Amino acid sequence: MSSLYVPPPPYPPAKDAQLNLPAHIEEHLSKLAKRGKRMHPRVRRIVEFCRKESGTSRPDADTFSALQEGLRASTRGHWREVILSAWAIGQADLTKSQRIEAIKDLSTVLDYGGLSKGEQWLAFTVLSVGGGSLWGVGSLVLLRFVIQVMIPAACRGTKTCDLLPFVLLLPAAIPLFLTPVVMGTVQKHLYECNLRMRHEAASSLGSLKRPEGVPALLRASQDAKFREGVGIWALRQTLPTLTFSEHYGALESYVVPNLCRLLRRPYQVHEEAQLNHLRVLLGALAEVGDRRAIETLEELAQRVGAQRATPQDIVQKTEAVLQILRERVARETEQATLLRGSEAPVVPETLLRSYEEKVDEPQEQLLRPTQKD
Repeated sequence: MSSLYVPPPPYPPAKDAQLNLPAHIEEHLSKLAKRGKRMHPRVRRIVEFCRKESGTSRPDADTFSALQEGLRASTRGHWREVILSAWAIGQADLTKSQRIEAIKDLSTVLDYGGLSKGEQWLAFTVLSVGGGSLWGVGSLVLLRFVIQVMIPAACRGTKTCDLLPFVLLLPAAIPLFLTPVVMGTVQKHLYECNLRMRHEAASSLGSLKRPEGVPALLRASQDAKFREGVGIWALRQTLPTLTFSEHYGALESYVVPNLCRLLRRPYQVHEEAQLNHLRVLLGALAEVGDRRAIETLEELAQRVGAQRATPQDIVQKTEAVLQILRERVARETEQATLLRGSEAPVVPETLLRSYEEKVDEPQEQLLRPTQKD
């Protein structure tokens, strides 16, 4: 594995059944195929589905269950299986219910297997310390064997044995000094495998183009490396699916703040990709933004107004979205402050009833208080 993992470009759904598999998917398939008969039946089903028409067909119930189990294997360290399952789901022709279930599993992979980022790093550290400790214990066992067995055996029958212990001890002690290096290597390997799984999960969420994947993608895209690798592409596929009628107030509470954080990041007016990303973020806030986004939009309006090179449509769109949110907040405030009775009406002890004894009274005298039931 390379010391610096460079994620492959997002792979859009294949439209041609004869389309060649991506290089990284072909690599993982080849690695798993080497297991032969030792391959788990679930993994075998996943591999066969990926090979069949590049995974673009609709999976049957057993195959889809295998793909789901493959995604959930992220917590068990089967990272190649996770990558293949995520890629296949992004390419497959899923039913509506399958898409909903798949997006939940993909979001879990994207959220560090259901752990927080700190918990994931703690797991990496524990595993790396464990691997380094095993290496260190093995080195100590080797060193003790050299001291207690090899050196006495080599020095037996000789009168002087001055340099021989050093000659034997030096190679045996080197592995012990490499323990920190082993710990760092294990942790780096775990991090890169996790990044590969999350990258593939984000690519599949972008390929599915469903609003349910937006919250997890926004959380993951707060990391600069992940955002530049695949986050921007995946968000550009999913954010346009948000609508005011279906998603305003229905998404997680952190969706709008995460959109605002991405909007606060600096952009280059000559980078069309960054400007397109900015347009997509503004469009999403126009649909699901609330009062929490107004301050961010006001700051953005000042920035785009100060930079004369900013395209005019960005300036106009920022002002338009800001106006939409102000009107939305005004309507909500107005609805919350409508006139209502401050206290319940007092019911009198005597009710007004019609006067029943006389019918020749003037009309204004017909209603009089009475104590009758």
